[in-house]
Amino acid sequence: MLQESDNTAGDKVVTILGGGAKVTARLRNLGLEGITIRGPEIARDAALTCVGALAPDGGWTLDELEACPKPDATALAAAVRSEIDSPPDNATTDAMVELLARIKQDTILTETSCKWLLSTLAATHTGAARLRGRLPPDARVAHKTGTGRTELGITIAMGDVGVVTLPSGEAFAIAVLIAGSRASLDAQEGVIARMARASWDMFAGK
Repeated sequence: MLQESDNTAGDKVVTILGGGAKVTARLRNLGLEGITIRGPEIARDAALTCVGALAPDGGWTLDELEACPKPDATALAAAVRSEIDSPPDNATTDAMVELLARIKQDTILTETSCKWLLSTLAATHTGAARLRGRLPPDARVAHKTGTGRTELGITIAMGDVGVVTLPSGEAFAIAVLIAGSRASLDAQEGVIARMARASWDMFAGK
């Protein structure tokens, strides 16, 4: 889930934890606002593939998604706009930065868990052109990417969030989230890379 952005694995973890509502409640109990998890990732696919359909008993499966009739352009456009404007699962950049900073500061995880999580995220295989894109090759970047579907030339969502360690040993948390862009994926990744580089230069005093 962390290193390869395997959505099935992510959904399994949320299920094991009791569902999105319980995960969201746990975040609130930790004093973290601005992050809401409601349904499995497959439900986001269903909202665009099976427009207007109710989830079957037991939740969506890949076979059920494949069996849905293709929506017409008008219905799909409305579904895309809804996912952009009112996504059931959502987070603000401020909330993600606070979460990452608190993880780095060992305030919500044990020291062992914190080290494991950051080292695992530092070995993420996805998004080499995002936060890492314009940073020095040896920069330590513990990050997690996210990429939504592109429909009708619009990317629902894409981003990268992480903790970047400076040469001094100090670190900063950064979250760059883009929604509803008509730019190419390369262009969007370029924006993320430039923002990470600007942050690096500022915090490194360059």
